Amino acid sequence: MSRIWSRPWFIAVTLIAAALGSMAIAIIAIDRIGESIIDAQAKSAAAAEQDYMVTLAREEGLAALVDTLNRRERLHGGDGFRYALTDTDGHAIAGASTLSTISASKGWKVGVTQVRGEKKTWHVLVGALPSGQSLFIAQDAEHRASFRSAILDASAAALIFASIACTLAGFLLSGYLLRRTTEI
Repeated sequence: MSRIWSRPWFIAVTLIAAALGSMAIAIIAIDRIGESIIDAQAKSAAAAEQDYMVTLAREEGLAALVDTLNRRERLHGGDGFRYALTDTDGHAIAGASTLSTISASKGWKVGVTQVRGEKKTWHVLVGALPSGQSLFIAQDAEHRASFRSAILDASAAALIFASIACTLAGFLLSGYLLRRTTEI
């Protein structure tokens, strides 16, 4: 009686399982690396926006900052970053008033707000102006999730296509070798 690992079907099944396992590991790695890149880019962009807004407030005054935040909120309210400015007591002064409900503790964090009865998750950078107000620069978590999903979908499709191509190439090569062997 021959051993099971010497059977051709067992070798094929083992190789397919190894290929599927390596594809799963690759997709997990792509997801982890992609999320860290997205987060680093968002932090960097939010920090640059924060630096710009703080400089604007310092050089042109609080009224200019309020006008800028309100204008950006009107023009780009659903796309890109959202902005809010609160006074030292946490009351909204400018921008998206819903963001003022997020904790004003400084730094990069995830915050949740209620928008028209729905919970909305944000990635937020909170900073302070020299005069004590809190500046919120937020990115909608749904936008990040859809970008991340697009990256994962494209990566999975590429891996599946590559595995199908490799499988077909393996069949063609084994058929060629089998024909050559029978000729001999």
